Amino acid sequence: IAEELSQRLDLLATSLRDVPARHRSLAAAFDYAWRLLEPAEQSALARSSVMRGSFTRDAASAVAGATLVELTALLDRSLLARSGRQRFFVHPLVRQFGEERLRATGQHGAMVARHVAYFAAWLGERAAAVQASPLQLQTLAEIEGEIENLAAAWQCAITLADDGALAAMLDLLFTFWTIRSRFQEGELRLGEALAALRRRPADPALQARLQARYAWFLFQAGHVNEARRLLARLADFNHVTLDFSGVDAMLRALRKSGVQDFPRYLADNPAFVRDMMRATRVIDVNEQS
Repeated sequence: IAEELSQRLDLLATSLRDVPARHRSLAAAFDYAWRLLEPAEQSALARSSVMRGSFTRDAASAVAGATLVELTALLDRSLLARSGRQRFFVHPLVRQFGEERLRATGQHGAMVARHVAYFAAWLGERAAAVQASPLQLQTLAEIEGEIENLAAAWQCAITLADDGALAAMLDLLFTFWTIRSRFQEGELRLGEALAALRRRPADPALQARLQARYAWFLFQAGHVNEARRLLARLADFNHVTLDFSGVDAMLRALRKSGVQDFPRYLADNPAFVRDMMRATRVIDVNEQS
């Protein structure tokens, strides 16, 4: 039923004759509610369909061009819901209906691109804060709150071949996944991106960065040999080589000190993660550094 609902909003329907036409199916109910909206409210609902999970008023304004008046009108008609004090939420079925309307206008691709650009920039604004101890926990919590939108933006950037957005998001997402011990998610997301880049012409520097960080997550998953092979293949990018010898020495020292649960230790000691990232050296083949 869930699979069918993801394809057809008219699945939930009744043939009872004493039920008003606008209530005979979910699609009919949405269509009736749609016709009651002002054009600007219709646009706000359709454009908001590119959001995933909950979202802020700022995001709705930047991506969907929705005003507070329009968001309030959608709330009043139960086409939008509150998620906490400062966030909004579109039910998946309402989002599906809105996406169909957005596609009908021919604006879907442009809205997806705006969504990617907004959240890539949003992450960039927090790059410094996540490295600063006083703001780190707050910044990580903010990222956690937007993780569904960030994951969607990452996936869409892959689909759109937007290497600029991928490059802008990579380091902070890598830091987030590492500090929060979300190694499987990091492995999955980076693996998908790396596979996509290998199928098309791509920025070699970005591919090298992805490959190095993907190898890190493979290492955390216990795929040591595969991680080593990927790191060795970084020599294929003849303009850059990454030196992990400093990180290797740090991990050996940890093990020697008695640490066995590396994921737990990394989660409890974000400063150590930052030190590992600083210990990873980028060496130009043509210039010693």
